[in-house]
Amino acid sequence: SRTQGAEMRAPMAMTVIGGLASATLLTLFVIPAAYVFAQRVGEKIKRVVKRVVG
Repeated sequence: SRTQGAEMRAPMAMTVIGGLASATLLTLFVIPAAYVFAQRVGEKIKRVVKRVVG
């Protein structure tokens, strides 16, 4: 037997689990990759500016 309100809690639980999973993936993979990308772009810009300015 299902309790009253269980129909509402199941989709909410799936949403919370999905949010936690996506936040974990972002924290572990996407954010560090973005930092590495930004660092490489910054280094390339520095080299170009150094070459242009002299």
